[in-house]
Amino acid sequence: MIKCVQCGHDNVPGTQFCEGCGEDLPAANGAANAAASPSAGNAMIQCPACDNMNPADNVACEVCGAELKAGGAPPPAQSAQAPVSMPAPDAGAVDAFPAPAIPDIDVSMPSAPLATAVPGAAPVPISIPADDISTADDTNTPPMPPVPPAPISAPAPGAELQPGQVKFVVEQGQTVGAQFVLGDAEMLVGREDADDGIYPDIDLSDQDAGYVHRRHATLKFENGVLSVTHLGGGNKTRINNRPIPDDEPQPVKLGDKVAFGKVVMRVLPA
Repeated sequence: MIKCVQCGHDNVPGTQFCEGCGEDLPAANGAANAAASPSAGNAMIQCPACDNMNPADNVACEVCGAELKAGGAPPPAQSAQAPVSMPAPDAGAVDAFPAPAIPDIDVSMPSAPLATAVPGAAPVPISIPADDISTADDTNTPPMPPVPPAPISAPAPGAELQPGQVKFVVEQGQTVGAQFVLGDAEMLVGREDADDGIYPDIDLSDQDAGYVHRRHATLKFENGVLSVTHLGGGNKTRINNRPIPDDEPQPVKLGDKVAFGKVVMRVLPA
């Protein structure tokens, strides 16, 4: 445990800020920076917004929450290959095989119609029934039936959201791809603490215990709207990389990205 020098509260190792008073924990920061140092052999990626170095598998910056480019560290530069020069063709070898002569063939059509090929026979006119003539603007062709739109199985962004129809999917954390179905009208997000009797509905202890508070945030369905409320503490809650204020419900919709500390999750239909 890491004891806060300000209020004496015991914090989980790796925590950035004291859960009791929010004071910065220098020892935790030093350990986190040492773990993230490139000398430890970990691939790193630099945040384009604040220049903080993050693990290469992060999708959001650990300091400012800005979205990181996929792909991790830049690949090493490859040396340019020298152009391959082809030898010029041998003029003597080319002249040894002259092009074959093409005979002249008369392809002109005879001026007289085929029906007059018999001597003394009168030309026979060729008539085409009007019914066999098709034009581009034929009004008798029936119109094509309209193609019905494909059915939508999931609610569109902005639609009413109800318990059991929405889930959170982890995009950054210890278990990427883990899913949490929001089945209750109101739920607590945080970290389990049996000593204090805290058992959150969405327990993120296995995702990142050092950056998730025991009572981190609440989720609430009301009148078809899902809202997130940050309950305080230095490890903020972010919606689409934007930190939200404490104790003020903020609406979210399908497709939004919600981060609890360093754990990033996506709002998707269940």
